[in-house]
Amino acid sequence: LRAVLGGLSPVEPFTMVDIAALHKAVAEGVQPEDPFTGMIAGMVGSRGPERAPGLALVVEGLAGSPFDPKGWPGQTPPVFVVGQDDMMTNGIERIVSLVDGAELLTVPGDHIGALTGAEFRGIVVRALGR
Repeated sequence: LRAVLGGLSPVEPFTMVDIAALHKAVAEGVQPEDPFTGMIAGMVGSRGPERAPGLALVVEGLAGSPFDPKGWPGQTPPVFVVGQDDMMTNGIERIVSLVDGAELLTVPGDHIGALTGAEFRGIVVRALGR
């Protein structure tokens, strides 16, 4: 079984989110004081009011279980994919180097554009078909 990890940051950004403030922003529209939490609340809210509560729960889950490359449980190393203009993935080479046999591929685009582009989809199809 093969895994493709797209847009992974070398640090777990969701551990910096004020989860209570995020949920309050989603439920009540109260802007978080923390700018980073405010940015995440904006991203979560931009997907629509019906999806925002579920996405806030995803952020909460990611904050509670940061990625640990040394503990990679898979039998097959993952493929890491980053956008060439994605500032959030700067330094990912350090993480990739911690997983024996991992592959790092770069596609055009920023954080969102890279993950929604045809190049990323093609990599996923090829990697999972191996």
